[in-house]
Amino acid sequence: MEKVRKVFSMVFIFASIVYAQSETVQKKELLTQKQNQLIAVENKISEAQIENSKAAENVTAIEKRQKEMQFNFENKKNAFERASKNVDIISAEKLNQLSADFKQADQELREANAELQKAKLRQQEASKSVDQYRAEKKQLEQDIAEIKADIFDIELREPVWAIGEAVCNLSENETPDQCRKRALEAAQKDAMEKGGKMILESETIVSTLKVNFVQKKQRFFRTQTGCE
Repeated sequence: MEKVRKVFSMVFIFASIVYAQSETVQKKELLTQKQNQLIAVENKISEAQIENSKAAENVTAIEKRQKEMQFNFENKKNAFERASKNVDIISAEKLNQLSADFKQADQELREANAELQKAKLRQQEASKSVDQYRAEKKQLEQDIAEIKADIFDIELREPVWAIGEAVCNLSENETPDQCRKRALEAAQKDAMEKGGKMILESETIVSTLKVNFVQKKQRFFRTQTGCE
């Protein structure tokens, strides 16, 4: 009568469990910290962009006033120069008034130029802040990606259980040991395909019940076999 041998293989992947778990906790804490920093930087970018827009609008408005001051200055200057060349037909009072208007226009233009220069510097600083925060954001995103990759690698080293199963039909030309060996190899292969990792330890327990049952536990490349 043909006997049936059913085999189960359990694979346990082990590599410094305590250290890996501790390292994972540290990495996840660092990840949370970096993610919070990223949120803060993104808020700073939004604020800096608003300030940059305001600064740009201010520059535009001041440039408009500066052009008006420049136009007024040219008019006052030309009027005073024409009057200065015709003192015989221009009263002293009128000439003094034109001179005063010219000096005032010159002062207003100087102030407009200084204000425009300051406004442009503020815009440059605001734009620089945006660039700096964007650079910080890029670096944080790179850091976060690297930390996530590290966590993934660490978790790959943490314990993984996988159970493989195989059935062996004992034929007349095969001994029970041969049948068991063939079934164990098939069960181990099944477990490894499910676990997807390297076997670090090996332990085998064999029990004979209504059907022959084998449990294979892999550890440290050594095999211990017990039979009941």
